[in-house]
Amino acid sequence: QEKQPQDQAQPAKQPPDQPVEAPKQARQRHALGSLVPQSKSTIVVYFDNRGAAIERVELVERKSNGKFKYRNLLKTSGYLGHLALSNETTGGCRINIVVPGSPAAKATSTETPGKGLAVGDVITGIGKTSIKTKQEFLVKAEEAKPGDTLQIQVQRNSDGKTVSLTFTATLTENPMELIAPKQQLSADSIANDGITPSFLLGLSKAGESDLTGTEREIAGLPSLRKGNWEVHFPKGKQPTIEFHFVIDEATAQAQGMAGGLKVVKRYTLANTYHVDLDISLHNQADKVQKLAYRLDGPNGLPLEGWWYSNKVHPKMFKVAGSRDVIWKKPKNGQQMHGAAAIHKNQKEEPNLPGTSVVDSGSKRPALDYIGVDTQYFAAIMLSQQSAKGEQRQPFDVRDAATFQVGAPDSVKGKNIRKINSSFFVVSRTYEIPVGKKKTTRYQLFLGPKHKKELKKYGLQSAIEYGWFSWVVKPMSTILHLFYAIVGNFGLAIVMLTIVVRGAMFPISRKATRGAQMMQFLSPEMKKIAEKYKNDMEKRSRAQRELFSKYNYNPFSGCLLMFFQLPVFIGLYRCLSVDIELRDAPLIPGMTWCSNLAAPDMFWLWESAVTWGMLTSREAGWLGPFFNILPIITIALFILQQKMFTPPATDDQTRMQQKMMKYMMLFMGILFFKVASGLCLYFIVSSAWGIAERKLLPKVGTPEEIAQQAREKVIRSGKNQAQRNGNAKQQPNRKKKGKKKR
Repeated sequence: QEKQPQDQAQPAKQPPDQPVEAPKQARQRHALGSLVPQSKSTIVVYFDNRGAAIERVELVERKSNGKFKYRNLLKTSGYLGHLALSNETTGGCRINIVVPGSPAAKATSTETPGKGLAVGDVITGIGKTSIKTKQEFLVKAEEAKPGDTLQIQVQRNSDGKTVSLTFTATLTENPMELIAPKQQLSADSIANDGITPSFLLGLSKAGESDLTGTEREIAGLPSLRKGNWEVHFPKGKQPTIEFHFVIDEATAQAQGMAGGLKVVKRYTLANTYHVDLDISLHNQADKVQKLAYRLDGPNGLPLEGWWYSNKVHPKMFKVAGSRDVIWKKPKNGQQMHGAAAIHKNQKEEPNLPGTSVVDSGSKRPALDYIGVDTQYFAAIMLSQQSAKGEQRQPFDVRDAATFQVGAPDSVKGKNIRKINSSFFVVSRTYEIPVGKKKTTRYQLFLGPKHKKELKKYGLQSAIEYGWFSWVVKPMSTILHLFYAIVGNFGLAIVMLTIVVRGAMFPISRKATRGAQMMQFLSPEMKKIAEKYKNDMEKRSRAQRELFSKYNYNPFSGCLLMFFQLPVFIGLYRCLSVDIELRDAPLIPGMTWCSNLAAPDMFWLWESAVTWGMLTSREAGWLGPFFNILPIITIALFILQQKMFTPPATDDQTRMQQKMMKYMMLFMGILFFKVASGLCLYFIVSSAWGIAERKLLPKVGTPEEIAQQAREKVIRSGKNQAQRNGNAKQQPNRKKKGKKKR
C-alpha cells in the first residue's frame, strides 16, 4: 500500500479552532446550593441541560430556630425535596436530583445505613401504594403533612444488580418556590415536560429582526432552546455550572453563517440572593462572525395573595397584577407593564412576540435592569458589578419586550391578574474576530423584596409605596423600632396605633367636642327647621346665627378625616409591602391569624358556601376564607356611629344617617379581604376613639356654654382693642425719640 504524504495524513484529533459537531447529549438535571443549615445557602437553583435553563429556584435561608425564613404559605403538605422525577417505561419514576440536606437526602434505610435517596433510584411505592408514574407519587406524597414520615420503596442499581430498598423520610415545611413554572402550553413547553423553563437562549444573525418577530432563534440550526447541552463543572471558589453547545461548520454555513460556533452559558451561585450568568459566543469559523442573541427572562413566579393583595402601579390610573414586568432605563424612574396590559397587548397583536420597552430610535438603547415583580418577591436581571466595586453600569440591548407565557386565550376575567408574565432581551450585534469570543455578563437577583437586600443591587425602586410614600417610610421605621423592642408585630402595630392617635389627639379632641356640641345643638336645630320649614334662606341664616352664638364650626369634624386619610392609606401600603410582616403571627402559635400581611383566614368556607359570587377566589367578593377581624372592625365602626351620632333633626338628616349605616355594610365588604394587621390598627383606633369620647368631659349645660361663648367674644374684643391701642402709640414713641436726639 502506497504511503500517503505527510500533509495529507488525517490528524488523530481535530485542532481546537476547527468546528466539532456536538455529540448527542442525554438529558441531565443538576442543582447548585444546599439545604444543609450549616452551609448558609440562601437559594437552591435547579438546572436542566435541555435549553441550559433554570428550571426551579427555592429560597432556603434559615431563621435562628433552623426553620425556613421564607416558607411557602400556599402549601400545607410536607416537603421531601425537589427530585426532578421522570417516568420509567417499565413503571415507577426515576429520581434525577437529590439536594444535600433535603429530607430525601436524609432518608434512612436499614439496608443501607447512612445513605439516603440517590440520583438514579426508581420509586416503585409509597407506603402500601404501588407507584407507576411520577404524577401518582406526587399526589400521594401531598397527602402527608410537615412532620409526617413516608415509607418509600425504590429500586437501586448496585454493582450491576437491581436491589429493592425501603427508606423512611421525615417531611418538613416547604421553602418558598421563587421560580416553579406550572404546566402551560407554549412554544417551548412541549420538549420540557409541559413547562417552560427560565432564561432560554436563541441565536440571531446580524441585521435580522427574527428574534423580535415570531421566531425565537435561527430556523434550520439545532435548537438551543430545546436541545440538550453538554454539562461541565469548572473548579472555583463559588459553585459553578457550565453548559456548552457546538454548532458545526456545515450546519452553520447552510444557514448563511460564516462558520462554526460554540455557545457557553455559565451560572455561578453566590452566597447572597443572586446568580451570575455569563453568555459567551466562541467564533470557530475562519471568518469574522456577526451575531446577536435573544435571552428570555424568568417565569413561574409565586401567585401568593393574588386574590386579596393589591399592588400599586407607578403610574396613576394604571393597574398592576400579581406578576408584572418592571424595568428601569438610565436617568429614568422605574416603569411597569401590568399583567392586564401584557395580556391585552398579546391578545390584540398575537403575531408580535411582546410589547417593546425601549426606544427604537435611540442611538444606544440600554437598561439598568428588567425583571418580573410580585408582591414580596422578584426575579430581576441586571449587569454584573465589577470586582473593584465600581458603580454598576447599564447593559446594552437592541430590543427588550414583555410577553405572556402561554396562550392569551387561556385566561379570562379576574384570572388575568395572575397570568405568567415574562420578558426577553435581544442583544446588540457583536462582531467576533476569528478564534475569539464575546462574553456578556449578567446578574440575576432571585429573592425577597427586602429593603436591605434590594439596596445591595440598587433595586430599592422595586418596592412601590404609592402616593403617600412620605407617610409610609417613617411609619415603617417606627413599626420596626417597636418590633425590635417587643419582638411581636401584633404588639408593634398596637404601639404604632397609639402613637398615631396620640399625635392626632388635639385634632380628634376638637372633632369630639364638635360632635358633642352638635348633639347639644340638635334640639335648637330641630326648632329652626320646624319654624322655617318653607324658607331655606331664613333657615340657613338662623343656623349660622346659632353656630356663631356658640362659636361652633360644623366643618371642624372634617379636619380629622382629612389628616386620617393619608395615615390610613400610608399604613395600608406599609403593611402591604413589608415582607417582614409576611408570615408574622398576631400571637405566636395562633394558626388562624398567622400572617399579618394577609386576611386572618379563620375558616375555609369555599367548599361549604358554594355561591361563587361570594367565596370564589377568581370572582368572589369576600374570598375563600371567613375572616373574623374585619367583622370586629365594622362592628366597632357601627357602635361608634350609634353611640355618638346626634339625633336626626329633619327627614334629610334622618336619610343621611340611614345611608351611613348602609355605607358601613358596604365598607365591611371592602374590608373583608384587607390585611389582618390593618384590621388590628382599626380595632385599636376605634377602641381609642370610644374611650376618648367617654372619658372627655361633657360640653356642659346650655347656660355654661352660652357663658363660655360670651366670655370668649369679650376676650377677643379686648385683645383686638389692645392691639389697636399699641398701634396708635407706636408713632408717638418714634417722635419722642427724635426730640431726645
